[in-house]
Amino acid sequence: MSIVESLRAEHDALFRAAGRWRNGEMSDEELVGFLEEMSRVHFRDEEQILYPAMRGFFPTSELNAYEQAHREVAERLAAARTVLEEGRPVSDRLNRIVDDVKAHARSEEEALFPAAEGKLGAERLAELQRRRQQFARATSGG
Repeated sequence: MSIVESLRAEHDALFRAAGRWRNGEMSDEELVGFLEEMSRVHFRDEEQILYPAMRGFFPTSELNAYEQAHREVAERLAAARTVLEEGRPVSDRLNRIVDDVKAHARSEEEALFPAAEGKLGAERLAELQRRRQQFARATSGG
């Protein structure tokens, strides 16, 4: 599996979770927790592994915009967590976050990921996935 395939699978998990939440099969609390955990790992790995590998092959301004979008999502999720803990309604806020995260994921899938596959190739992308797995083990203590 390549890092692009792994990140795409996480995008798919996000889309499924958003659908479950919108269908009432997942609570606001569950969605916020899912988004917090997924975005923490997913964004970190994109920013520390994939984006640096793409510098020189993909517009820096777009990579910077992706990183800025990550920071904004993290801030908005923190605010949603606070609202949730205060017992106030959070659904409208979560709808906007979900829509924006889905748009961000689609942008990566339509532009960044194909560029990575074309410029870096299968072997390099597999190596980046191995680095991602090693990084996950090192940061989880396992």
